Amino acid sequence: QGLPVNDVVVYTSSRNNSIWGHDEKWSPSASLVLGKGYKHDVISREALLGLMQRQAVLLIDSRSSSEYQAGHLPGALSLPLEELGQMHETLQHLPPDRWLVTYCEGPPCDLSHQLAQVLVQNGYRSVAIYDAGLNDWLAGGGALSSEKP
Repeated sequence: QGLPVNDVVVYTSSRNNSIWGHDEKWSPSASLVLGKGYKHDVISREALLGLMQRQAVLLIDSRSSSEYQAGHLPGALSLPLEELGQMHETLQHLPPDRWLVTYCEGPPCDLSHQLAQVLVQNGYRSVAIYDAGLNDWLAGGGALSSEKP
């Protein structure tokens, strides 16, 4: 079945989308527009957990290397926005068959939004942002990891 390509919608509540593996619903009414014509999905913690259970996601931490090392979401890859110039090889080899979900601390941090835009500019189509970020993860009782994937 594959991943939806360019299906620019945001997690809320109206249409079933089988990628999530259960009955999360979607609505195109709240799409995030980032810069010149770039739109990305924004997902909730619950939707993210569903993707993690199905192993259909690669989490990407957009914070600094030192913040990543201090603790990150389980299984997350470190791709600090400030070091992108040195990570060209990594950018070219991200899995095309999974959702790429960027995150940072949560509002007002916008590193995850900037990184999502870079991913789209590099040809990735299944890009989403865990906008609430690390703060929401911790508030929901989520654990942090210090292991690299």
